[in-house]
Amino acid sequence: MTKHITIKMELTDPNGNRVHGQIVITKGYACATFTDKHLAQKLYEAAGDPRYLWTEAGVNHVGLYSMYPEMYEERVVSFFDAYLLQINE
Repeated sequence: MTKHITIKMELTDPNGNRVHGQIVITKGYACATFTDKHLAQKLYEAAGDPRYLWTEAGVNHVGLYSMYPEMYEERVVSFFDAYLLQINE
């Protein structure tokens, strides 16, 4: 039996306003737990700018850090430096 799941996402606050903020989405697709391989892309499309999406086919669901620790740190810290540091300046 095959189940099909349709997910419509919009990131909103409790008042229904679209959330605008900084978001980093990382996703490995080698995990059998999550069947919707487009979930990360849907989250990315629903998010406002600035946003960053990094996906890898041969990595477990949350395995990007353990597979690519230096690259993970560089990408995430660079994003945070570019967008989160502006908030406190």
